[in-house]
Amino acid sequence: MRLAILVAVALTAALSAAQAPKEQRFLEAWADTNGPDGETWHLVVDGTGNAEVSYRSGPGAAASERQFHLSEAARDAIVTAARDARFLDLPRSLGPELMPVHGPEIVVHLTLNRGTRKVFLNEPKDAVGPDVERFRRVWEAVVAASPIKPPL
Repeated sequence: MRLAILVAVALTAALSAAQAPKEQRFLEAWADTNGPDGETWHLVVDGTGNAEVSYRSGPGAAASERQFHLSEAARDAIVTAARDARFLDLPRSLGPELMPVHGPEIVVHLTLNRGTRKVFLNEPKDAVGPDVERFRRVWEAVVAASPIKPPL
């Protein structure tokens, strides 16, 4: 009887661990200048605020990396910016219609209660318009939260 109880407890614990939801990604963002000497920056934040950011200044350069915890206030600032900018309603691609194949880009992939959206801003220095401004509000909140800043 005792063995049966121990086996039942062990199986219940194993099933609970197997069925536990994986931590959902809250945010992924990156900036890439592309080209032969391209700089890259990449940020990933999970739903609990655990974050990792990296920056590489060009081919062969050592990456600067940092793991940190994004405060609830910083996460709230990003969510507020996204809600106010109606981020989930933005087109998936913004910027000039004609662009080089490997031009600079910045990207935000954000998951909120209502859904998820990945938006690319191509040629960020040349991009204009109301949707671009909405995207930039979210991008600025993301960048403000990172201890390592992107090249764009």
